[in-house]
Amino acid sequence: MATVIRGDDNFDTADRGVAIADQWRLTANLSGDNVITNWEQADDATSANIGAAMSLSSGVFSFPVLGLYQIHCNARFSNAANDNVKIQLEASTDGGSSWDLVAETSTGSGSAYEKTSSTTAFVNVVNSSIKVRLQTASMGSGSSLSGITTANLTAVTFIKLGASQ
Repeated sequence: MATVIRGDDNFDTADRGVAIADQWRLTANLSGDNVITNWEQADDATSANIGAAMSLSSGVFSFPVLGLYQIHCNARFSNAANDNVKIQLEASTDGGSSWDLVAETSTGSGSAYEKTSSTTAFVNVVNSSIKVRLQTASMGSGSSLSGITTANLTAVTFIKLGASQ
């Protein structure tokens, strides 16, 4: 980080470039309404992360450092006919005791086939009590969220954009 002078003539630090970029993927297909727990860091031969990694416990992600993060989830669903399935990104400000819906992606109902959808949210991590998780919702019988260990079918990306706001 560089030291800069602010508009009020005080010194501060400024982030230069992306300090953290971390990507996780679903390791196997998932059905039913659940907190998604079977994540792994993308580990292909050409994969790489920048900075400290997110930590994961029982489907709950913790941030390695404070800051403003962009979280992007891309989901691949195998839908049963007339099923509208969702992934919800939830954030907690109290260490995981309560959760707030911050973003959602879903596929529309209709004929049965594979569909993809995505969502993005900014999460302002101002203390270590901020956590996020993803969960499936409204997933009927015969539908599933697609995952595999060799490619990003369903994946979540965390990018630290800068300092906490």
